Amino acid sequence: MQGEFGWASYAVFARGGRTDAKGKVLSQVFCLGGLLENAGYVIQLDAKPALPEAESAIVRGFLTRGVTYEGEQRDPKWTEVEASERWNDSVPDPKKMELEDTLRTAHYIILTNSSGGKSFAKKMEECYAAVKKVYPFEEVPGQRLMPVFLFQTADEYYRFFAKSFGMTVEDGERTGGVASGDFYSTWYEAPGDPVHVHEATHQIFRNRLGLGGGGSWFQEGVAEYMSTKDNERGSAARAVKKGRHVALAQFVKVRSLIFSSPKENKSGEDDAANQYEQAALIVEFMRESKFGKDKFQAWVHAIGSAPRNDLPAIEAATKRSCGTDLAGFERELIEYCKKR
Repeated sequence: MQGEFGWASYAVFARGGRTDAKGKVLSQVFCLGGLLENAGYVIQLDAKPALPEAESAIVRGFLTRGVTYEGEQRDPKWTEVEASERWNDSVPDPKKMELEDTLRTAHYIILTNSSGGKSFAKKMEECYAAVKKVYPFEEVPGQRLMPVFLFQTADEYYRFFAKSFGMTVEDGERTGGVASGDFYSTWYEAPGDPVHVHEATHQIFRNRLGLGGGGSWFQEGVAEYMSTKDNERGSAARAVKKGRHVALAQFVKVRSLIFSSPKENKSGEDDAANQYEQAALIVEFMRESKFGKDKFQAWVHAIGSAPRNDLPAIEAATKRSCGTDLAGFERELIEYCKKR
């Protein structure tokens, strides 16, 4: 919601409940969260037993109208000083990787040392529209432009990756781009590369939808679904049909689809690629099947709000959004793949 809640000109109000095994609401939690320049704040109210709706409305009114802020508010489009400082703080060698251009679009700020920034900026807006169509969300005035680090060469990107995550250049070479925190980073090659919509999905889920949970299987699934076509998920569907896929109770606990797998398994197949394909197939199943399509948005928000790799929480989110447990969900997925 808009208002003078802090350095950012909006706040988030959240309301949830704690239930028993039978689904009866035992207590409620109300939260208001906002941002100051160097900190965030949350005001939380716990109510036990759960409040009647009229009293819940009083609590909401108290939280959403009881906070005011006096002071400067940030520029959602970034100042030139902020942009320059962010580049210099982030790249491995700012003296050799000088910031050449800063481009702003409706939703992005492109920080680049490449000459291809304008065409890339256009592509990012196309990605944004595509992601929003599949995973709709409301625009909130005052939200900051999302930063994109666009490097001239792949080697520059790999070095940026290594610095950003405390990993090796070789680890970076396993990726075509990376979205983490508020940023997306890649190098200028082909604006039409599907890696861009994949990573744009990650960035939007974190910074617009606020759905960073579930685990690697879910986060990579929603992104890989955006960057692949039906026929590119065919081998995963055949594996599920034959019972050769990773069982969901195990799959949801995998910490990283890309880094938890060797580059190739004993048969010469790429384990990470197979897992990415299975993750995307699960999203396809929920969005396109008779079983899932009416539940899709509820499922996305339920799983995306669950703690990462937490099997009981993911089980509960599946029950809330789909009306079945994870085993039942998997049976429906298998039946879908048999008819696909």
